[in-house]
Amino acid sequence: MPRRPEDLHHHRLGVYDGYPTRNHWQFVRGKTKIDIDLPAQLRTNSVLLLKEHALSHGAIVCIPTIAAAEEIIAGRLTPVLYGYRLSSFWLTAVYPTTHRYNVKVKLFVDFIMEKFGGEPPWDRLLKTNGFLPHDDVDPERSPAAG
Repeated sequence: MPRRPEDLHHHRLGVYDGYPTRNHWQFVRGKTKIDIDLPAQLRTNSVLLLKEHALSHGAIVCIPTIAAAEEIIAGRLTPVLYGYRLSSFWLTAVYPTTHRYNVKVKLFVDFIMEKFGGEPPWDRLLKTNGFLPHDDVDPERSPAAG
């Protein structure tokens, strides 16, 4: 089980090909930032394939919590590097300025903001069950930090 981001060099890795940072990852723990290049043995545009690859013990994978939460809570997947965070990627709506006042566009953007604004419900569930650190908890002192 990796304890530090550098330990990932000794494991098979699978990553989502759509991440803009490619092989470069930034791990954050408290005020410490660790930048590391991690070449993956499996690179795909399917988070479902990555999840299945992890479930078959093929590799440590980096997938969004929305895709992994159910498997983590059921005990079929185990989060690694508890207390470290990776960069978040934002959902962005892009549309022509001429459509700014279009009712359909406004309703869509409002829906996205309501549905995905703030903390996602699957992350709240993972935090409640102790699989993700709470923002107000010092990961160094957390019993799960190992």
